[in-house]
Amino acid sequence: ERVFSLHRTNSNLSALNRDGYIDAPGADLINVLSNSIQFGHQTDGAFDITVQPLWHLFSEHFARQPGIQTGPSSRDIENALDLVGYEKIDVSKGRVRFARQGMAVTLNGIAQGYITDRVADLLRDQGIQQVLVELGETRALDDHPDGRPWRIGLADPADPNKTTETVEIANESVATSAGSGTVFDGNGHYHHLFDPRNGKPTKHHISASVITKRATTADAMSTALFVLPTSQVEEVIMRIGGMKAVITTAEGNTHRFVS
Repeated sequence: ERVFSLHRTNSNLSALNRDGYIDAPGADLINVLSNSIQFGHQTDGAFDITVQPLWHLFSEHFARQPGIQTGPSSRDIENALDLVGYEKIDVSKGRVRFARQGMAVTLNGIAQGYITDRVADLLRDQGIQQVLVELGETRALDDHPDGRPWRIGLADPADPNKTTETVEIANESVATSAGSGTVFDGNGHYHHLFDPRNGKPTKHHISASVITKRATTADAMSTALFVLPTSQVEEVIMRIGGMKAVITTAEGNTHRFVS
């Protein structure tokens, strides 16, 4: 919370977003920002932590006009997009700085996975095994104490109280992204998973789940794959390797990929 929170005014992330730079950032912030930039490159920009100006735009637009059925104007979206671009972040050991005033970062698409990995690694370093770590994302250390894999239900995006299927994991992580997680309008047409290339909530899929070794990767990649058109998903996961993905399209079709 002291590092990654968007809500605590004294967090490292809040200071960076407020001032446009932060001196002597901690190792955790450097690690997550560096990983985020790498994921941006690997996903052709589908994963981009600098979309926070789009969040502000859509959130304020619908807050000012309750019940409105249309999103922000094209001009407002273009203005916000001028502040988006992970390549505009300069990360060094001594300082993090934005290239443009008004930029802002959200780490909600990767920080939970990173924290899950940190906790899991600490447990393993203490000799604790056969543990399921659930901190917003899920990571399994070894197998279940019963000698079987851990069984994780993938949430139904239409009803989070239900599951669509069960996956079995051992020494793996699972993360799912769905636009239904946070919506701005009453009909759910405008949600928080933006395509950084056009500034609009993406509508290709209703959910994207990723199974891979590290929760950091699963968290970021589930976001990226949700944003990408189905036709581009396989190329990206093959590029990164070592993962499985379950994608449900807006039409309700399910696609599975393995790399």
